[in-house]
Amino acid sequence: MAETETPDPGLAEERFVRIFREHHPSVRAYVGRRVKPELVDDIVAETFLVAWRRLEDVPADARPWLLGVARKVLATQLRSLERRESLRDRLLSARRPADDEGQGAATPATEALARLGEKIARRSRWWPGMV
Repeated sequence: MAETETPDPGLAEERFVRIFREHHPSVRAYVGRRVKPELVDDIVAETFLVAWRRLEDVPADARPWLLGVARKVLATQLRSLERRESLRDRLLSARRPADDEGQGAATPATEALARLGEKIARRSRWWPGMV
């Protein structure tokens, strides 16, 4: 193909469908051995999204390339999960001890949210009992 030619979208779609049908089971099995079942579909979908976006980069023997992409997507997902869990742990450890009434001590953020809730309640006809 000359550099000035654009690839035929129909041929690209046919190639992608062929790659997907041929390699989806092995990519799914690869991912399924490495993560919880609830994460498998998202990682496999992201892998094939990368393949679609970079279809011209997918070699004739697509399986190793797809498994490499799946490995990178998996690593990215796991890093994101670790960051979320770390943030959750930091937030939980930053809670202040309970005050005398058995409720958590107010922080600037909780005070601001409480004030916001009061303003919304005053202006809202949906929450008349909250004023």
